[in-house]
Amino acid sequence: MKNVLCLLSNLPYQGSAVTEKLDAAMVCAAFDMPTQLLFVGDGVFALLQEQVAEHRSVAKMLRALPSYEIDQIFVCAESLQARGLTTDQISELAAVVTMEEQKSLLATADLVLS
Repeated sequence: MKNVLCLLSNLPYQGSAVTEKLDAAMVCAAFDMPTQLLFVGDGVFALLQEQVAEHRSVAKMLRALPSYEIDQIFVCAESLQARGLTTDQISELAAVVTMEEQKSLLATADLVLS
């Protein structure tokens, strides 16, 4: 089976890019593909614990990920720092990774969705 890494780098409520990528990740996982998520750049805002949205909630989708056996969720340490965010402000589902660890994730992925 192909190992999938989904990169999420867009703001969560500016267009549908984040929800579409989460949908794609869930589809991959539903077909028994090992799936990981990596939030980078402005994508880290999708992990904020306090979210209010008029449309489809990214927070609700994130809570559904364990149901799809997506439990490897990562967030870029540098992206958090650059945006003035701390680990206390983001979902406990995400593990903070360094740039070196991100390179390893990318190198071991068979398929990268970005």
